[in-house]
Amino acid sequence: MAVQQRVILLLTLSLMSFIPTLSYAAEPNWLRSFITNEHLSLNEIKQQADLFDCGLEDEDIQFCSDEVNYYTTAVFAQLWVENNSVNELMLTRDFSMTSYSNLQLSLRRDGYQIETVTMNGHLFDVKDKLSKNTIMDVDKELIIFLNSQPITQEKRLTWSKKFKNKDEVLIGKVIFESNKDGITLHFIHSAKR
Repeated sequence: MAVQQRVILLLTLSLMSFIPTLSYAAEPNWLRSFITNEHLSLNEIKQQADLFDCGLEDEDIQFCSDEVNYYTTAVFAQLWVENNSVNELMLTRDFSMTSYSNLQLSLRRDGYQIETVTMNGHLFDVKDKLSKNTIMDVDKELIIFLNSQPITQEKRLTWSKKFKNKDEVLIGKVIFESNKDGITLHFIHSAKR
């Protein structure tokens, strides 16, 4: 009987280790809409139960969330409204190696690509490197560059994604900043290119 109880206890503990990942709520619709370049109106944002007006001086300018998920990573969000439309989104998270990796994987999953990396005063420009080297060589060089400093080293990665909207191509930008204290993803709505 004692062996069966131990087996049941081990199975229960194993199962409980998966519960935190299962308990994450789905991404809120407003987050997915912004990331996929849909323009959200002020009225749409005001109707979201998981957002609240957090502007200190003016109403209807800045909205914040409690903890929400960007895929599997828990983040806090801030949105800025200009001309009755949301034009900026910032996600923040305390630093951890898991979050650092997962947030970049989430950007890749959403179709974003690294444009530049600034670290320790040095700039790695992917577009410039691609004009002189193969994709494989640039990819290898980028990995070496990123791994040349500790993961907690302050860095800034600029990501971009092309969106097709009727006859025009729009570019969405994300500024990914990290250091030993935290990670910030600053999404800026697309500009014409």
